[in-house]
Amino acid sequence: MGDSTRPSSESIPPRDGYRRVLAQQEKAELERLSALEAIADPHTIALLERIEVGADWRCTELGAGAGSIARWLARRCPAGRLVATDLDTRFLVDLGANAEVRQHDMRTDDFPAGSFDLVHVRSVLEHLPERDEVLPRLAEWVAPGGWLVIEDAVSTSAASPDAQYRRVMGVVEDTLSRTVGTDLQWARTLPQALSALGFTDLMLAPATLVIGAGGPVDRFWRATLTQLAELRTRTGHHDAADLMALAARLDDPSFVELSYTIIAIAGRRA
Repeated sequence: MGDSTRPSSESIPPRDGYRRVLAQQEKAELERLSALEAIADPHTIALLERIEVGADWRCTELGAGAGSIARWLARRCPAGRLVATDLDTRFLVDLGANAEVRQHDMRTDDFPAGSFDLVHVRSVLEHLPERDEVLPRLAEWVAPGGWLVIEDAVSTSAASPDAQYRRVMGVVEDTLSRTVGTDLQWARTLPQALSALGFTDLMLAPATLVIGAGGPVDRFWRATLTQLAELRTRTGHHDAADLMALAARLDDPSFVELSYTIIAIAGRRA
């Protein structure tokens, strides 16, 4: 999705756009988050192991979602502590004795500078219109020698030769841009942005996903397409059937396409 689909100054998404669009139905949102965990956790854990998260580290998991990485970090750092945050903390249970759950808005709620040896955030900044202002805040929360790890998605659907897939994904991405503030190209800027903030030892770990091959990627997209189809119907649009037709193609063994690429980057604060 290019710059032309970013929210204009005349149509700024509401601050709670994500909750209003995707998170208002608890069962559907938990299914989406659980599928995202199954997709992304192996890549996330591999990167966290590369930076050798220590047993006594102070960590925060921002936008912790359904809590899988928060639980992993709590187990990894038995002599440290974990602060798991989200605007919606209903799924953050059973994290461990060394974990604290905090309702927290990273756009406005602060931590003292240098609070953490690890700040990790996944699939959150792409949905925040204020992402460019939030990133330096996150950087300040990292202690000297600590790590900032960010994971967000990049879309290449506009280049697909499959006309239906290209059209429907265009609707999905435009809807998220206008109603939430999502930018599915922003993650490409992260290497330069972290370098400009003084981070070194950058590790870039992209993972390209496939839709139509079954498994958690299809579960994620089936839940997402269903939620957005319901939103489009409620808001007076007439293309919900197109979204559900793509969801139905996930069961067609002749359909397979590239989904998003998850850009994961880690940087050490000097």
